[in-house]
Amino acid sequence: MEKNITQETLFRIEERLQEIVNLLKISQKIAIEETKMKLLGGSKIRKGVYELCDGKTSVNDIATKLKKSTPKVSKYLSELQQNGLVKEMRIGKKKYYRKLI
Repeated sequence: MEKNITQETLFRIEERLQEIVNLLKISQKIAIEETKMKLLGGSKIRKGVYELCDGKTSVNDIATKLKKSTPKVSKYLSELQQNGLVKEMRIGKKKYYRKLI
């Protein structure tokens, strides 16, 4: 037996789907903020590294500005990149980093 789907039923389905989409967006924002707090909240150095990721600053530049070793800054950049907060961009032989969030 085939049932006809009314316009009203389709409208209700669409409303419910939009509610689900909105909830997913809210959940994503919360997860992003939790990740940022987890990675940036406890470390002044990591937060400083993140703040300097403007797409124009290299690892060496960041290390110099923060007066930290390049390996230490590279480690923090790697963590930030793995967690989706920054993206590496290569221009010639240099790597630059920019914030994604």
